[in-house]
Amino acid sequence: MKKKPIIISVIVVLLVSAVLVWFLWPEKEKKLQIPKTELNQAKRNFKLQILRYDQDLFKINQNQLEEGIKQLAKKYPSYLIDKNAYQNPQLVEGLRKYLNDPVLTDLYKKSQKLYSNFEVFENEMVDGFAHYLVYYPNQKVPPIITMIPGLDMEMPSAYMFENVIYLNLDWYLGVDYPLYNKMGIPKYISERMDSKYITVDIFKKALVYIHLPNQVPLTLLEGMIIEGKKLYFTEMMLPEKPMQEIIGYTEKKYIWAEKFYPNVWGYLIENNLLYSKEDDAFRKYVEEAPFSKPFGNVSPGRIGQFLGWKIVKAYMENNPEITLDQLMQTTDLQMILNKSAFKPIIKK
Repeated sequence: MKKKPIIISVIVVLLVSAVLVWFLWPEKEKKLQIPKTELNQAKRNFKLQILRYDQDLFKINQNQLEEGIKQLAKKYPSYLIDKNAYQNPQLVEGLRKYLNDPVLTDLYKKSQKLYSNFEVFENEMVDGFAHYLVYYPNQKVPPIITMIPGLDMEMPSAYMFENVIYLNLDWYLGVDYPLYNKMGIPKYISERMDSKYITVDIFKKALVYIHLPNQVPLTLLEGMIIEGKKLYFTEMMLPEKPMQEIIGYTEKKYIWAEKFYPNVWGYLIENNLLYSKEDDAFRKYVEEAPFSKPFGNVSPGRIGQFLGWKIVKAYMENNPEITLDQLMQTTDLQMILNKSAFKPIIKK
């Protein structure tokens, strides 16, 4: 009989522990789940077209360069190659030099080791575009053209032009690819030059711009929310992607952002920075940077983008009648903040 109180005590402790775990366990973000029947129907409504300009270009027989150029021009937009380029000796010779450039040849060989077969990425892209057609049933899935432009620092890794998505594969050769370091590309950028970001960038850097108004941010807050829209759009297209990959943070950086974004928000308010129009504020909190001043080098860069994403998510959660398209088209960014009820609790 004496053992009964001990057993009861153990049960009570276990129950209390279970309750504490329930309340203290970090809450997972709610994700909108589109029924599989809708996604499958959307997949039946399109065929993903990926054109390998990089492969077609490097496979040209250089002994018949003019004919190779002529065939390329029949298949690809004039943006890439003019239909009469084969008649221009300077362009023909320029292409010959391009195909024999040792740096470009190395970029192409490395890309082919990683991406000669695109099937793995095609499956992920198809899922993303199926979500896209559910949200935007009147849109068409654009073709994707892969290229090796030669690590042009002025050119985004993925972009959209005249209803075609261009994907520069030389920006996805892995963080340890030696040429990135030789070119002086900083680690906080090259750590996103990886295959896992290909599909993310197709939506975040290219397709999203179809649905964003041509709006130049005047204040830091506006810049943050515009970037937050891009991230939210990408999240809706790729709900299975880890959040850290959507924004392009390492796990360590993402954990820091999740823990301390309320403190950053409080700092911006206390220092009257939300409505700053200074370029310095954009550089510190929105644009590419190794970390976010004044929070030290343990903080991630672009923390303002992360905050904008949190504001947009709060707005959508608290206003469920708003559609994704309505969100994207909204130019009253102050209203988004006002109706988001965004008031993060500062963590000590």
